[in-house]
Amino acid sequence: MEDSRHRIEAETLRRTVKELESVLDSVSDAFFSLDEDLVLTYFNAAAQRMLHRQSSEVLGRHLFDAFPEGRGSIFDEKYRLAVREKIPLAFETHFDIEPFEGWYDVRVFPRDRGICVCFQRITDRKRAEETLRESEERYRSIFHHSAEAIFLTRPDGTILNANPAACQMFGYTEEELIRVGRSGLLDPADPRVAGAIEERARTGIFQGELTCIRKDGTRFPGELTSLIFEGGTGGPRTSTILRDMSERRQAEEDRQRWERRLQQVEKAESLGRMAGAVAHHFNNLLQVVMGNLDLALNNLPEDLRSRSNVVAAMQASRRAAEIGRLLLVYLGRDSRKMGPIALCAACREVLSSRGASLPGSARILTEFPPQDLVVLGDARQMGQVFTHLLTNAAESLDRQSGEVTVRILEVPSAEVAASRFFPPDWTPRDENYACIEVSDTGCGMDSSAMVRVFDPFYTTKFTGRGLGLAVVAGIVRTHEGAVTVESKPGRGAVFRVYLPVMR
Repeated sequence: MEDSRHRIEAETLRRTVKELESVLDSVSDAFFSLDEDLVLTYFNAAAQRMLHRQSSEVLGRHLFDAFPEGRGSIFDEKYRLAVREKIPLAFETHFDIEPFEGWYDVRVFPRDRGICVCFQRITDRKRAEETLRESEERYRSIFHHSAEAIFLTRPDGTILNANPAACQMFGYTEEELIRVGRSGLLDPADPRVAGAIEERARTGIFQGELTCIRKDGTRFPGELTSLIFEGGTGGPRTSTILRDMSERRQAEEDRQRWERRLQQVEKAESLGRMAGAVAHHFNNLLQVVMGNLDLALNNLPEDLRSRSNVVAAMQASRRAAEIGRLLLVYLGRDSRKMGPIALCAACREVLSSRGASLPGSARILTEFPPQDLVVLGDARQMGQVFTHLLTNAAESLDRQSGEVTVRILEVPSAEVAASRFFPPDWTPRDENYACIEVSDTGCGMDSSAMVRVFDPFYTTKFTGRGLGLAVVAGIVRTHEGAVTVESKPGRGAVFRVYLPVMR
């Protein structure tokens, strides 16, 4: 009976061992057991596949006789420690000897006599983790070093993170940005804000321009790209990349301004060519007309009634010749005699000799410096500059009472500024300039008139010829200066002539 009981118990134990071995062979983790001397006592199917050894090759052998590649490695160290101290161990390690090269997750469990080892290859997981880590590092690098503002937010506008560029752009610290939120960074007066939020909620993305507000209250145009993405357990998130468009907008305005100046230069050159051709042909024809009229007058009796008609034709021809001469002055082709000119003295001379011809409704005021300013120029032409500017100012009063003020002052080149010069390509080059300023309280001009005010034959007056201001512009150009105008309808006009000062 005793023998029968022992046989039953032995058979039961054998079946139990077989079942355990079957279970261990079915798992995907490699599993083996070692005795106190690190001799292999069990080696499951996964271990056979993973370590390229059959159990018949390794069972009963010392672990590092069966696997000499591991001798002196971390496995040798850890297994002996677990046997000696009888403590469980868990570690990850990389083994770099073929054919076992890769990452391993190893767990060691002590038993009465020896240890059990369970491990799995985690190379794919480690590669994924490394790829994720590199991706996160790239993101952090882009986030922290981007020249554009980057925000991580919730759809409701709560700011979670902001990069250094965002802090610099808005003038806040990251903590302050988190406190103010989206509503503190977008201009509430911008009607596009509500539409942008609605579009992003509907489509998941918004791209466009909105007005932003810095900490100091200044506003600037911002170009945004904002999208919604799934943030995991924390719910939806939004990322926003924002570019400050101020510099680009300024560059665009500068480009347009230079294009306008170039168009003005081309227009001036075109007008100059036209005026030169007109003056040339005009003078040739006038010489023929005036010569024939002179011959006719010499042959006509003094008492002939038709003689007065010929005299009137001669007078009209002389006025036409004056127009041709003024065109030559505008083009800078008139003969000049250059010399020092005291501007205040020249202005007083014009006022004394021609002041009576100005409309009686005009009250002339002068503001001159204690010491006269001297420029290099043609005295006769400079007198024409004063005459035409005064005449234009007085006529703008349109027979109404008003004031015309002439100021002469010296200004440094840094203060010579205007939105529109004539000639359009002129820039200050000398250290100081004499400024002849003629202002009036007359009818003024709109912007379209100011654009054309220096064009030959352009005038807003019924009796005007449109050459006075054109002649002023031509004379100033040949004297290496410039002229500007500021005006608004009903608020008069201010003309300023800038000429290099002689020292």
